[in-house]
This record gives sequence, C-alpha cells and structure tokens, in this order.
Amino acid sequence: ERVEVMRGGGSALFGSSAIGGTINIITKDPIDNCADVAHTLTSIGVSGALENNTTASASVVSENNRIGLFIFGQNRLRDGYDHDGDGFTEIPQLKTQTLGFRTFMRTSDYSKLSLEYHGTHEYRRGGDQLDEQPHMAMVAEQTDHNIHAVDISTEFWTPGYKNRYSVFAS
Repeated sequence: ERVEVMRGGGSALFGSSAIGGTINIITKDPIDNCADVAHTLTSIGVSGALENNTTASASVVSENNRIGLFIFGQNRLRDGYDHDGDGFTEIPQLKTQTLGFRTFMRTSDYSKLSLEYHGTHEYRRGGDQLDEQPHMAMVAEQTDHNIHAVDISTEFWTPGYKNRYSVFAS
C-alpha cells in the first residue's frame, strides 16, 4: 500500500536501536482467499553448513471484503559457518520461529479497524564450540530473544478519499 521512511535515530516509536532511521512497509489488505507454503534449503560455502527455511501464510476474506484475516509463520534454522577453518564462526548459528496474524474490519465505506499480533523467538550463537555452553567456549557471542507485539489501529477517510486520519496503539 505504502512505504513510510523515518530518517535519523532515536525515534519515539522505535527507540535508540533505530540508529539510521526506520522503513515501515504498510502492506495491502488481502482481497482473495489463498494459502502459500514455501521451503528452501541452502548450502553456505563448501563446508556443509545449511540454512533451512520454511514459511507459510494464508488469508481468508469475506465475500464483500469487509472482514479479513491473514496468518503467517516461519521457521528458520542455519548452521554456524566457519569460512577460514579457524574454529570460529563468521556467520552465527541461528534458530528463529515467527508466528502472527493481521485482521481487519471495514466498519463503513470510510473507516477500518485493524488488529495485528506477531511473536518471534530468535536464538543466535557464534564463536567456537557451538555445542558447548557459552562459558566453555574461548569466544561466545549469543543472543536469545522472545518478542511479542500487538498493534491496533483505526483509519478514517473523508468522502472521495482525499484525507486519511489514523489512530495507532502498540
């Protein structure tokens, strides 16, 4: 639907991690019932390190397109990759699972209510001795995140769609 670009760091919405700014991609609401499943298996270099990625999504929309639901999920596994054979990874091991949904209801010809949830669990581990506890390695770089977010928004348009007003909470 549109792309929003916020330049500069430390925005009130995204905090100090948005060092150079943020790009917010606003997708269109689904208009058809559909489903999609994809799987890729990628080899990294010649070492046998693999990246295994599975995604799935589905959308269900009422006949009059006033109510809709979009669900999505992803499972991504990547082996640590040691390019130069020194025992330390240049690309960390990765385990990520994501699940979410977005639903909308057009309350009139000029208004819409939306609700969205997404949850992500991500584990990254780099360094050496990836099968051991981090304190047993000479170098260990590790993160383990559980992120959950809920967004609710309502939008209003003037007749002719010349002006749009939005209220958003997260």
